[in-house]
Amino acid sequence: MEDKHEVNDHKTLFPVTHSGEATVSLVKEKCWDQREALSGEPCCVICGRYGEYICNETDDDICSIECKSTLLGRLSNAQKREKLPHQVRIPVVDECVYVRDNDDDILKAPSLSDNEVEVLRNKLEIQVKGASVPPPILSFSSCNLPQKVQKNLEAAGYEVPTPIQMQAIPIALTGRNLLVSAATGSGKTASFLVPIVSRCSKFRLANPTSQRKPLAMVLAPTRELCVQVEEQAKVLGNGLPFKTALVVGGEPMAGQIYRIHHGVELIVGTPGRLIDLLTKHNVELDEVSILALDEVDCMLERGFRDQVMQVFLALSQPQILMYSATVPREVENIGSLLAKDLVFVTAGKDSGTNKSVKQIAIWVESKHKKRKLFEILTSQQHFKPPVVVFVGSRLGADLLSEAITVTTGIKALPFHGEKPMKERRNTLRLFLTGEVSIIVATGVLGRGVDLLRVRQVIVFDMPNSIKEYIHQIGRASRLGEEGTAFLFLNEEDKNLFQDLVGMLKSSGAVIPRELANSRYTNISYTTRGEQRKRKWDTGSAETKYSKSPSAFIIKTMLKAPDHQVAGHQAHAGKLGPLVDDSGRFYKPLQSDERGTKEAAFYSSFSSNSKIPTPIRRFFPTYHRTQLLEASDGSGMHLHLVLQDIVSNRLDPSVMDIKMGSRTWYPQASEDYIMKCLKKDRESTSVPLGFRISGLQTYESEKLGYWKPDKKVVQDFTLEDVKLTLKRFVSSNPSSNAEPDCALASLMYGGSDGILAQLLELKAWFEDQTIYQFYSCSVLMVYEKAGVGEEGFRSRSGAEVKLVDFAHVVDGQGVIDHNFLGGLCSLIKFVSDILVSSTNRSKAEGDLKEQPENIANDVKA
Repeated sequence: MEDKHEVNDHKTLFPVTHSGEATVSLVKEKCWDQREALSGEPCCVICGRYGEYICNETDDDICSIECKSTLLGRLSNAQKREKLPHQVRIPVVDECVYVRDNDDDILKAPSLSDNEVEVLRNKLEIQVKGASVPPPILSFSSCNLPQKVQKNLEAAGYEVPTPIQMQAIPIALTGRNLLVSAATGSGKTASFLVPIVSRCSKFRLANPTSQRKPLAMVLAPTRELCVQVEEQAKVLGNGLPFKTALVVGGEPMAGQIYRIHHGVELIVGTPGRLIDLLTKHNVELDEVSILALDEVDCMLERGFRDQVMQVFLALSQPQILMYSATVPREVENIGSLLAKDLVFVTAGKDSGTNKSVKQIAIWVESKHKKRKLFEILTSQQHFKPPVVVFVGSRLGADLLSEAITVTTGIKALPFHGEKPMKERRNTLRLFLTGEVSIIVATGVLGRGVDLLRVRQVIVFDMPNSIKEYIHQIGRASRLGEEGTAFLFLNEEDKNLFQDLVGMLKSSGAVIPRELANSRYTNISYTTRGEQRKRKWDTGSAETKYSKSPSAFIIKTMLKAPDHQVAGHQAHAGKLGPLVDDSGRFYKPLQSDERGTKEAAFYSSFSSNSKIPTPIRRFFPTYHRTQLLEASDGSGMHLHLVLQDIVSNRLDPSVMDIKMGSRTWYPQASEDYIMKCLKKDRESTSVPLGFRISGLQTYESEKLGYWKPDKKVVQDFTLEDVKLTLKRFVSSNPSSNAEPDCALASLMYGGSDGILAQLLELKAWFEDQTIYQFYSCSVLMVYEKAGVGEEGFRSRSGAEVKLVDFAHVVDGQGVIDHNFLGGLCSLIKFVSDILVSSTNRSKAEGDLKEQPENIANDVKA
C-alpha cells in the first residue's frame, strides 16, 4: 500500500510507512503543485489530482493545503446552515412566476410594492428598464424550476444565485425579451441556460414526440465559448429530456447533423458554422422559441451581424436573450429593433467593469515589454499562476510563448484562432489541470470563456477598444473572487487613453505619470486618415460645376417618368429620375458610397464575361454616366443613363417588388441598418422574403390606372400581397369584388410569361456566386389592349427586369440565399394564382359543353 501523509496546519508532515517509521518532507501548498492521479491511485476530493495526503480532521484524500482549506471551509459552511432555525423571516418575497400556457402548477407570488422592489434592487445593485418587470428572486427554489434542475444546480455548486441571476432568470422564465449587461464572471451563462433548460424540458415532458425538433438556440462568437456553454447546459439538463448539439468549426459536420436529426432540444454554435450547416442540410427550426446571443456586443458587430441576422430571420419570432459585459448604445438600438417589449437589466453600478480585478497599469516602451514581462513571471511576489497573457496577433502569441519558455523555463503555450480545434482543446486542458502555467492568447480567449482557477491576467498588447480590454481583464475574476490584471501601456495606445484613465480612476487604480500627463489623455486628436478625409470633403464641397449650354438643352428634353411606381420621384423640387423621348432613363447617383457601388456594378456587369447571355435580358441596358442638371434644381449631378423599360408601351402595367428578407448591405451605417430593419420587420419582407413597393395596372373599361397609395402598399399583409398579385392580372383591379385573374394565363403563364422568366432567373441564382443583390427590385411589366371577342389581347409581352443595384456587393463565392429565398417565395405565389386560374377556366369550359338545362341547373 502506498505511503500516505496526514496533513496538519504546519508545513511539515510525517508520512507513515509500512514499518511505522516517520520521515519529514514539505507539504504541497497549492493545488497546481500536485500531479495528476494515475490509474488506481487515490484522488483529491476537491480537485481530483493525486490524493497524496489524508486530512487529519475528515480522513478524506487531498492533494495540498489549499484543498484542505477548501474542504474544511465547506464543512464549516454546512455546519452553520444546519444550526440555522427552520423559519427565517425575509423582508422581501423571493418568488417568481413561471408562465406557460395550460400550466396549472404556477407559483403565485404575493405582490410587492414598487418601493419594496426598488429597495431590493438597490441592495443588489440591479438596474432595470422596461414595463412590468418581475421582482428579483433570492433562491433558485423560488422559480418553479423542475426538481431535477434544482438538484443539478446544487450538484454543480450553485448554492445562491448571483445578483444578475436573481433578476434575469425570473424575467426570462416569463418569456420576455431580455438584454443583460453584467461584469465578466458574474454568472451570465447560467442566467440564460437555467430558463432554457427549464422551459425546454417542461415542454418536452408535456408534449412527448418521436420527432424532436430543436426548441432553443444559443449563438456565441468563439468555439471555446460554445464548448463551455454546451457542457454547462448538459450539466443543468442531466436526467431530463434535454439533449444538446454543438455546431462549431473544426469538427466533422456529419456528426453534428446526425445528432440534430436524431433529436435535440438545444443547438449551441457559432453563426458561421450554423449557417453553413443549415445551407447544406435540411434542419427544421419552426419550433425554436428561444434564441440566446452570448457576448451580444461582439455578435452584433460587422463581422457577425449579417450571419446573426440570417439565423434570426430563419426563426419565427423567438424570445431573444442577449448578454454581455459591455453593451454599447448601438447594440441597445439594434436589440430594440430585433425584439419587441425588450427589458434591459444591468448588474453593478459600473456596467461591464469587474471591480474584483485589481488593475496595475505599467508604462513601458514596446522594445522593453518582454523584459518587463519576464521580470513579473520570475518574481515570487508578482507571479501568481496560472496566468493568461493577451497579445495582439497570432504570430505574436506563437513567438512570445516560445520566448517565455526559453527565457524563464516556465512552460507556456500559444492559443489563437489558427490552431486546430483539437490542439486548442488540449491546450486548455493542460492549462486548467495545472500542467501548463501560462497561456499566451489573442482576444479569442478574452470572450466569455470560464477559466476557473485564473486569478492573474497580463495585457501585453492593449486591444483596439476599451470594450475588449474589459473582457480580457475579466478573465482574472469569477463570481466576485479577487484577481489581478497587469496592463502594459505606451503612446501606441493613445486611442484608448481617455477612456482608460476614467476606468482606472473609477476602480481606484494608480495612474502612471506618463499616462496622466500625456497630451492624448485630456484632448481629442485627429488621425491622419481623418485629416485626409476632412480635406477631401472640404474640397468636394467647394467644387463648382459650370453649367454648359448642352446641359440646359438636355434639361429641356427631359421629364419625370409617367409610370414610376416606387422610389424617389422627380417632382415638387425633389431629386429623382428623368426620361427622354429616345427610350433613355436617367437615374441620379446617390452622393454616398451607394452611388459609387451602383455605378461600379453597371460598369462591371456589362463587361463581365461570366454572365450568361440569356440572363442579360433581365437587366436594363447600361449606356454611360452623364452629368446633368438635377431635377431638384440643386445644380449639376451625375446620372446613370439606362434603358427606359416601359418606353415601348402606351399603357403599361407595372409592379415593383423589393427582394430579400433583409435589404441593407454589410457596410451600411448603423442608422441606415436600423431604418431598413424596422421597415423589413413591419412589412412582408421578413415573413415572405419580398415586399411590394408599388404598382399600377391599366383598367381598360375606365381608361385609367388602378394605383394604390404608397402608404397603403407599405402596410400590406400576407393576404394583401396575395390579393394584389391577383388584381395585377385582372380586368377589375379596382373593384371590391373577387379579382377575376382574366390575364393570369396570358401574362403569368406561357413559355415566356412572367412565371417562366422568374424560373429562369431562379435557375441562375441557384448557381451564381458573383454578386449579392441586397435591396434589389424585380419589375414585372406588361401591357393589355381593350376587350374584344377574344377577350384581352397583349399589345406588348410580359417582361421581368431587375433594377436598383446601389447595395450590390461582391458575392465572394457564396450563393445569394437572401435574394433566392424571396424569389422562390414570389414564384410560389404566382404559380398558385396561375394554377387556380387555369382550373377555373377549365371548369368554365367544361360547363359550356354540358346541355343547356344541366348548365342552368348547375348555375342555379
